[in-house]
Amino acid sequence: MLPAKVNDSQHICFHAVIDDPNIAGTNNYPALFTLDSTTGTQTLIAKRDDILPGQTWGIWNLAWDSSQLAFNNAGQVLFMAQTYDNPNVQQVIYRNSTLIAQTGQTPSFGGTYTSLFSASHSNNGTYAFRCDLSNSVALVSNGGLFVKKTDFLPSIEPFAISELYESLVGDDERVMWIGLWNLPDGSQSKALFADYSILVEEGQTSIGGVTVTDATPAGGYHRCLSPSGQYFAFKATLQDGTQGAYLVNLWQ
Repeated sequence: MLPAKVNDSQHICFHAVIDDPNIAGTNNYPALFTLDSTTGTQTLIAKRDDILPGQTWGIWNLAWDSSQLAFNNAGQVLFMAQTYDNPNVQQVIYRNSTLIAQTGQTPSFGGTYTSLFSASHSNNGTYAFRCDLSNSVALVSNGGLFVKKTDFLPSIEPFAISELYESLVGDDERVMWIGLWNLPDGSQSKALFADYSILVEEGQTSIGGVTVTDATPAGGYHRCLSPSGQYFAFKATLQDGTQGAYLVNLWQ
């Protein structure tokens, strides 16, 4: 079982593996639940073999990475799953019973979704996710293109984004993400971005007078954003070998 998601109403969203006595074997059904910790009421959101609205094939598996599940104060669960229909659909993102995206789908900004990755949503319903497209790699926010590979941003002029990943969004609709860009000497720069501005750039930003050498270790569990969008916490390694967790007030 992965760490649970908890909202301000003390409702809990969690993955589990259940044992169906009608099916041979044990621990054979991944499932997603919410729980009202006050009343003890448990609600099934989705499980293996469920056919989600708009699909013709059932769920084969639920995405188990912490960056692929989000739960807000409205009680909405944003989750990712894989279907049996491979390769036609296979990956989907749903918010409860509403389809957000699926592989094979053509978004309004062009290309076709070929892979879906980290997803996040806020208490007011804003969502963001990373995706591979048939013609690029991109971050999507509320169904629209937020940023894609080869985009030129004022904060990194004259260079273009060469790779990007992760996406976190708060109630203020600011998107937190990681971007890379190529330098003339063949090396790459990497930074944590808040919308289109650099928040922490490896090799450039300093903390306590010491340069940050790594602020983007693999895995979404190294970074988190408060629901309001005010506070962003991240793990970083400094040039002198110091490792720590650091907090930024994005509203200052």
